[in-house]
Amino acid sequence: MPSDIMVRSIGYITSKKKIPSPGSLYECIAVDVLDGDRRIPDIGVKVNLDHVLIPGKEFINQHKTWVSPEVFVVSVSLPTEAPRLGWATDDGAGIILIAYMRIKDDTREILRHITGNDASGETTKNFSMEKINGVRLFEQWCKKSPSDPLFQGRFKFIPSAVNTEEFGIPSYIAAYNGKPVLIKRVGVTGTLYNHFNHVHGGLMEFDINLHAFPYLAKQAFSYMRDNVYAKIIGNMAFVIEGRNDNELPEVLIGGFTVFYPDPDVAIRSSDFFRSYKNG
Repeated sequence: MPSDIMVRSIGYITSKKKIPSPGSLYECIAVDVLDGDRRIPDIGVKVNLDHVLIPGKEFINQHKTWVSPEVFVVSVSLPTEAPRLGWATDDGAGIILIAYMRIKDDTREILRHITGNDASGETTKNFSMEKINGVRLFEQWCKKSPSDPLFQGRFKFIPSAVNTEEFGIPSYIAAYNGKPVLIKRVGVTGTLYNHFNHVHGGLMEFDINLHAFPYLAKQAFSYMRDNVYAKIIGNMAFVIEGRNDNELPEVLIGGFTVFYPDPDVAIRSSDFFRSYKNG
């Protein structure tokens, strides 16, 4: 999937050239698609992550010199209710897409070299400089975002439908297909949860709230709920926006592909958590 997603290249500020992402920092291990009446904040600490965590990460946690977590969760809340003029809301009925991502070995090794006592050009010679820049930028984001809203607002998600020719979508929606969206309203459209001391090397979660988007956007989501979701094959990709050549090219944090996320057949969030409680 990374090679299918276009990101900013080195020199983008002047050239505006984009290239396929040179890999990703995390591997998506699992995805949940839920249907519910409300959003579910900070879902990563509410579920069992044994399927994501790797045994033996206690050792890594004790010797970490970096902030980037072993597990990164991204939750995307999509409204399904038709919006009403003059009735603004940042929550309500919708589907929730949750991606559980585990750090890749080469990402961890680059972090070890660029943040440890042995940080030098020699220690990173076996890694692509393109990947190193992406790892360094994400590490900065993890460090600064909890206290720096402007830096946190550099989180982008890139939604794209890959099979629109099979059913077609209105031009006003198609114009945004594959376009990056900055999630820059901290605590409104995007909320960061940082559990640095979570077992096995830390857990960080970023929740994207599309309920808080403008009226026209929610009108498009309502149309998609009735006409598109049951037919779509869609990609969701996530990246930190690079703004100079030391931060470029951009490298995806990670992403996933979802097939036909029909709210009518999705697991109800209440049933999902009841199964955890009973299990």
